[in-house]
Amino acid sequence: MPENNVIGSAVGAGLFGIYADLAYNTYSATNSSPQTTELFAGEREQTLWKYVRIGHAQALAIGIFGSILARRLWPLFGTVVVGVIMHGMYAHAVRVGKRKLPPSNAARPPLGGAQQQRGWRRSRMGV
Repeated sequence: MPENNVIGSAVGAGLFGIYADLAYNTYSATNSSPQTTELFAGEREQTLWKYVRIGHAQALAIGIFGSILARRLWPLFGTVVVGVIMHGMYAHAVRVGKRKLPPSNAARPPLGGAQQQRGWRRSRMGV
């Protein structure tokens, strides 16, 4: 009987790890990195959080679907743990980034209408 517990533990660990990895892949596909979020949080906080929430929804859906297929909760646990970690990382990045200016080498058009922005693009491209 102890062998069944070992196998069950190995399956649980495998499911947890696989679905945690899937969740990390989901966040990397939909979001800027926490470092980029920190750099531009002052300018784009709402957009950055929108994609974090989309990542949360996708990871949760993957975990629920995996748990239904496996008939175990480990896939859901794996995705939820990663979601909590990623939420904390992005929340920290936004908090810190809102207190900083964006990087000085970040290209931005000057404030103004579309005509000014088109002129800015041409001047940046050497036209």
